[in-house]
Amino acid sequence: MINYWSMRLHEAPFLHAAATARISSGCQSGYLNKKSSENSKWQTKWCLLYRNVMFYYERENSTRPSGVVLLEGTNCQRAVVHDEEKQFSFTITVPSDKQPLIFSTECESECLLWIQAVSMSSMQRVEQENMELHVKLQDVQKRLQAEEVTRNEYQTFTEEQVITIKRLRDENFKLKKHIEELKQEKFQKSEAERGSEEHRLHLLVSSVAHRWYNLTRWRKIIDMYVRSEHAESMKKRNRVLWQLMKSEEEYVSQLGTLVMCFFKPLKMAASSSHPPLSHAQLNLIFRNCETLYYIHQIFLQGGFV
Repeated sequence: MINYWSMRLHEAPFLHAAATARISSGCQSGYLNKKSSENSKWQTKWCLLYRNVMFYYERENSTRPSGVVLLEGTNCQRAVVHDEEKQFSFTITVPSDKQPLIFSTECESECLLWIQAVSMSSMQRVEQENMELHVKLQDVQKRLQAEEVTRNEYQTFTEEQVITIKRLRDENFKLKKHIEELKQEKFQKSEAERGSEEHRLHLLVSSVAHRWYNLTRWRKIIDMYVRSEHAESMKKRNRVLWQLMKSEEEYVSQLGTLVMCFFKPLKMAASSSHPPLSHAQLNLIFRNCETLYYIHQIFLQGGFV
């Protein structure tokens, strides 16, 4: 049976959890002075907090833990120790055990940090945080789906415009061909009737009238299309899409500033000996801002394709 306090661990699940904890980021760790009872001696252990379990090793580079503390249902608080050198101490008490574990740190801030980390180590809290993250993930997925629908609509609109342009080009080509045939026909007629000045004047008037008629006809067609509801809706849609892309650019820029100028430097500083913020505090403050930054970067790059 697993002892709460100290033993040589051979159980595979705990060894696997210990190995997982060593490679996990954001876990509270460091050297602590450990004492099992009032009469026992202080022993220096390298402790690692992972979810609701605390492993402690003989040294930081030890491959196997020398003991484990199951933190589910425990009580962690400041301890009163008569030894002046160990005044920054705290206890971990399990209801089923009469004798608590006593740990000591080098300073007040480190002691409070360990008390807070141990007190928050509960599977119920982890499950609650997982549920909150799951809800946020669903919200992000819904937003991505909505943005994907908008992108598909824009792509459909672009394809329709390409088809319209192609059709107009074909009509323009046929019109030019028809005009060339008319020119050729007129040239042949003019050659046949070159001697008649009155006929040449008639051809000139007919040509001018025909050009004026075509110009007037195309102006009416263009004016009708510009004033149509379809053209107005296309303008509104283009305006909305442009505003969406500009807003996304500004959002990605602000996220980049948050991640590059604040989150990453603080994350690197959290691994130092005197961090301004712990990994747990960073995760609590910044949450999944880095993931959102990369997701919106991908969307923004795809949106300009």
